[in-house]
Amino acid sequence: MDSEALEAAVVEAQELLLPTEAALEYMVGDDGIYLWVLTGDQTVGPDFISYEREQLMRDVIALRQEIEPQTRDVDGESELFFADPTEALEGFYEVLVQPALEQLPETIDTLILIPSGPLWYVPFAALIMTDQPEIVVQRVGMYSQESHRPTYLIDQYTLVFLPSLASLPMLMEQEVVSTGSYLALANPILSEEQQTALDTDGTDYLHSTLERACRTFATYVGGDEGDVHVQAEAQEELAITSSTGQRVLMYACHGDFNPSVPLDSRLLLSPSEGDDAESLASEYLLDGDYHASEVLLTDHTGVDLVVLAACETLLPTLREVEGVLGLTLGPGADDELNLQQLELIVAGDEVVGLSRAFLSSGAKSVLGTLWQASPTAIEHLLVSLGEGSQDGLSWARALRQAQREVIANQNYDNVWFWAPYQLIGRWR
Repeated sequence: MDSEALEAAVVEAQELLLPTEAALEYMVGDDGIYLWVLTGDQTVGPDFISYEREQLMRDVIALRQEIEPQTRDVDGESELFFADPTEALEGFYEVLVQPALEQLPETIDTLILIPSGPLWYVPFAALIMTDQPEIVVQRVGMYSQESHRPTYLIDQYTLVFLPSLASLPMLMEQEVVSTGSYLALANPILSEEQQTALDTDGTDYLHSTLERACRTFATYVGGDEGDVHVQAEAQEELAITSSTGQRVLMYACHGDFNPSVPLDSRLLLSPSEGDDAESLASEYLLDGDYHASEVLLTDHTGVDLVVLAACETLLPTLREVEGVLGLTLGPGADDELNLQQLELIVAGDEVVGLSRAFLSSGAKSVLGTLWQASPTAIEHLLVSLGEGSQDGLSWARALRQAQREVIANQNYDNVWFWAPYQLIGRWR
């Protein structure tokens, strides 16, 4: 974007910001990050953050290594454990966010984040505010216990993400009213080819929890009009023919992000058969792989929210990266990614993946996941998200409330469970 276009986008965006909202736009260059801070009546920046792009990419991957669950050998048995990402989450806060917050008035309670490149893969919600006191947590049980946890960015602010500053006016102008209610495609039965791609055997990839979560969510956003299709009925054909005008679309399934060919990123649904499938065969390959390129061909006009309660819809797991590149990236690994490999994995907003495909085809907002989300944690989050919506909260505020409620559950207070969710698009 040239300087004149950027200035025009800033002016137009400022006119739409409420006194409680601020936009933080980042632009990652080779030698550092430029940051603009916008409120309704002022623009600060660009401020320069000295942070080489290559080092930023390495730090993002290192953070993911610390967040993702790992295994270790204990007396001959494989044990699951989590590393401690505290230091990295504190460091990203102090470099990326704290300088901006120091320039904002106290009235701000909503941050509109516009990342760039590798910053798209930073879990901003989980950044630890080192300038805020820890939060006291009361554990209720046989013995009442008091503990402390960090203050995360999500504790203080409602967060929303935008593809670009120029997209703000377009998203806020969308006033098409939903004609439908709720469509969920959950826990699909996959073809042998899809199972091979997932490296799964039998039905290990199925999670009945997802079906229950989708039906429960229907009671909040769809009521009797909600349409939930599970297992063999969760077909790709329905995604194409029944999405237009739905208030909420729910995809509770596996996802696959392709960093080298973004439009090949896909949601894994059940293959479609029958007369209706045959009529669509000229435009779509209804093999169950709902690619981003096919999402772009689907009319999502009137859709208020698309929920991608799926695995890695924004960034592949490090396990997959290891397989593709033939490297071992775990703690203590000898291999180090070269610059070309880093660019492949952490390409960021230079790509058009699933989330942007839904927005580009008419959806107002998308709730995506940065990493493979826990099916049981998803259920807790969706219930709280639905309750918040039913109480009249915007999707962004309902998500913040839901994440904080998941954090309060000691079974899911680890960052891995509650922090992958990002709301991209319209927030009010």
